Amino acid sequence: MTVTKAHIVDFLYMTGGFSKEEAARVVDSLFEIVKRTLEGGEDVIISRFGKFCVKDKGKRGARKLMSVDIIGYQAICDTYIRSQLYNNI
Repeated sequence: MTVTKAHIVDFLYMTGGFSKEEAARVVDSLFEIVKRTLEGGEDVIISRFGKFCVKDKGKRGARKLMSVDIIGYQAICDTYIRSQLYNNI
């Protein structure tokens, strides 16, 4: 199941005693904190959920089809999550 921002806002509204606007602000603030922390190169760990990580991928090359030319791809930063949910199932 895919969990969206709207699902999280509704959950906070139903169980946390927040209004919908307050719940949306809380979720937006949480996502902004996670984003800034990852941009700073740090990992974010949410207990019993998982760990958000940033992985630097170096420059790599690939061969063009039907020729011998090598295409170079730029180095990128990849964000991923190591979920702890699958370990508990």
